[in-house]
Amino acid sequence: MRAPAGSEAYPSLNRIHYLKASTVSRLIETDQVPPSDRGGRQLPTAARARRAGIAAAALALAALAFAPSAHASFLPPELMDKAAFGLAWFVIVFVPIGGIVLFWMVHVLPEKIAHKRHHPQTDAIKTLCLLSLVFGGLLWPIAWLWPT
Repeated sequence: MRAPAGSEAYPSLNRIHYLKASTVSRLIETDQVPPSDRGGRQLPTAARARRAGIAAAALALAALAFAPSAHASFLPPELMDKAAFGLAWFVIVFVPIGGIVLFWMVHVLPEKIAHKRHHPQTDAIKTLCLLSLVFGGLLWPIAWLWPT
């Protein structure tokens, strides 16, 4: 690509790929590369970037200055207290019960598999599952592997 005819302000960049990257960067920053060598698009210079930064800062300050007051809740304060109280009781009562039931169901699973497959040692697997509950689940992997 060549500089426009009659334009001596731009250096000839017919072979721009042979130049060092620092040279090309300096030429682009100082606006010494013709738009035709940049693919027809305008590249930002340091002054344009500075103006864009100032405009972005001014826009952010305007958004902060004219922002409406924020409300953290979509409920009125009295109803928020009641909702928080109900949620706290739900978490205190039902979540532990659900956790215990889930723990029990997982620990009884090897027994159910042994019963379904008519395993000859179903009673031993059942006992191991119950012992696993007592020992905090340490025996559960053995109970899981036994019926399979």
